[in-house]
Amino acid sequence: MYVKKRRKDEGSLAEEIQWRREKLTTEDAAPSCYFFTRLRAKWARESIHALEDSEGELITDRGAIFDEIHGFYQDLFHAEEDTEETLKARDEVVGLLDRGLSPEDSKRMSVMPDKKEVEEVVFSMAKYKAPGFDGLTVDVVKVCWDFVGDDCVNMVHTIWAKKRVLRSDCQSLIKLLPKSGEKKMLNNWRPISLMNLSYKIISKILAVRVRSVLPQLVDEQQSGFIRGSWFKDSHAGALPIIFAP
Repeated sequence: MYVKKRRKDEGSLAEEIQWRREKLTTEDAAPSCYFFTRLRAKWARESIHALEDSEGELITDRGAIFDEIHGFYQDLFHAEEDTEETLKARDEVVGLLDRGLSPEDSKRMSVMPDKKEVEEVVFSMAKYKAPGFDGLTVDVVKVCWDFVGDDCVNMVHTIWAKKRVLRSDCQSLIKLLPKSGEKKMLNNWRPISLMNLSYKIISKILAVRVRSVLPQLVDEQQSGFIRGSWFKDSHAGALPIIFAP
């Protein structure tokens, strides 16, 4: 009897979990009371009502909080001018490189993307990503590709022909997400950049192309930041050398 009752309880729990999943799927996007309740809870979790400034003082004024955040990330993301020393060091490092692309690969990297390549890149991009300043998501472009596909390709061709991305395309919306720890500490908030769709498409095209030639440029001994490799591979390769008789 106990086993049967336990199985029945487990079955009821599984049904309830499935029901809740279906409820989330169907009601998460519907403009219902349930939707706005979840949205308000999300806003509350991601809101900053108090913050410690650089001197350790607690500030609650919204204007002062904004100024503190603006100053913090302005210092963090500002561009530094190249000095003579950094330029010299960069040239020395480049001079040590003994690998490069063939003329054919170099031409393939810079050739104008055709419609098929742009379409493949667009449909390979992840779904349900937050938009940037343009308010466009890749999901909209995928659904409406028959109507906006040519415009999307023309946008890529224009940027490629001019060899520059407009300043408005490079603008991003910085969103702060709470990490673990006290929310009043700005270091406990993780910034993410919400980019415009045009920038995402161009960068994805470049990333896919560069990925195809990386094996020719990166030494097989490098294990970090390489797809399909593990950073501990270097440790495993070093052990026989360390403990060699």
